[in-house]
Amino acid sequence: MTEQIGAPVFIDGLFITESSFRLSEQPADAMSLDLDVEFDKGELLTSGDGLARKEAVSLSVRASLISQGSPDDERMHAFVHAVGTVGVPSEVHFDSDSDVVSYLSTNGVAFLYAHIRSYIMTLTGLSPMGAFTLPPVLPQAVVSHALQG
Repeated sequence: MTEQIGAPVFIDGLFITESSFRLSEQPADAMSLDLDVEFDKGELLTSGDGLARKEAVSLSVRASLISQGSPDDERMHAFVHAVGTVGVPSEVHFDSDSDVVSYLSTNGVAFLYAHIRSYIMTLTGLSPMGAFTLPPVLPQAVVSHALQG
């Protein structure tokens, strides 16, 4: 295979910086998911050697399973905050800085959410409830929501 299949994007320093998990003793007969995803980004920077454009990114995910019979009855709660720096090689052409920011932010959400999703699945897998997998999200929608808010 001679064509490039990897995206021209990378992430440095992908870290979970805060997390919490709480589980009630019993699941409810029917539960619904309450999911909150918050994204934040830093300034667009050029690396010291000029070989890449970079942006610091962070993502917080709060997931709760709520009893459908009682909206105040939270049966599971997980919170995870992750940070990283996402970059693109300088030789990749973009029409504007806003296009670079959009590209880096969208990819940053994709990287961080996948990491958080795996973390929550592992954490819950060690509990009596068993592995819980967060649903997929649309990274561009997360970025758009963050820029509007």
